[in-house]
Amino acid sequence: MANTKSKAHKRRGYTAADKRAIKIHLTALCDMGCIPCFIVDQVSVAGVHHIRQGLGMGQRSSDLRTLGLCYEHHQSEARDHVSIHGKPKLCRFLFSTELDLLTHTLDQLYPDGIYPSEYTEKIVDELNSYR
Repeated sequence: MANTKSKAHKRRGYTAADKRAIKIHLTALCDMGCIPCFIVDQVSVAGVHHIRQGLGMGQRSSDLRTLGLCYEHHQSEARDHVSIHGKPKLCRFLFSTELDLLTHTLDQLYPDGIYPSEYTEKIVDELNSYR
């Protein structure tokens, strides 16, 4: 089975430098932790959630259009947890939309729009388009 991630990167025209910048961004995102936990002053380990809001069926979100979410806020269906996949309406009510959370995440990771020097112009432009 072919690696679909590399195909998606090829379709978007990412260079090797772009891919390195994406990897740095995803690492920073996970190091920051879960954004809903961050908002309520908690610290937790996060995984990557690709934002589907505004996309059609079968479309894959960019690796830059992502949030850091802990298991409880990402996939948990437990009664006492609010998760994007388990209870999306309640999650939107408590934490706003995924795109608003993305804007908040980018503001926390890159205050004043200052990005790491390893980021290519294409990556910076794409990140700025989500603000």
